[in-house]
Amino acid sequence: MIEKKIFNRFKAFFIDLITIGFLGGVLGFLTNKFGMLSEYVFYAIFFLFLFKDIVTPVGSIGKEIMKLKIIDISSNKSFFLGRKILRNISNIIWPIEFLIILITKKRLSDKFLNLDIVSPS
Repeated sequence: MIEKKIFNRFKAFFIDLITIGFLGGVLGFLTNKFGMLSEYVFYAIFFLFLFKDIVTPVGSIGKEIMKLKIIDISSNKSFFLGRKILRNISNIIWPIEFLIILITKKRLSDKFLNLDIVSPS
């Protein structure tokens, strides 16, 4: 059975995907309705997906809803904008990251950046 922490991370990720998908749908509708350039919608969605963990102090909207937060393992602090941005660059390869999380219980970028996802008590 998948650990609760891993399951909550996946739920947070899917909440993020649903949120970004909804925003993309709204942007797509508005650009189509008002004759704007729809290719900018793709770039806006891509930007949101890559930088979703800087939306709230704890991380993404999904992490906020699931009561998770990104912390630095050594300092136990959660505000480090630059590393949150670097962390999400690996979202480009999220299917591979999904498998890595299942095997190692941690994202590849979290290992390199000395980060962890925790449930605050």
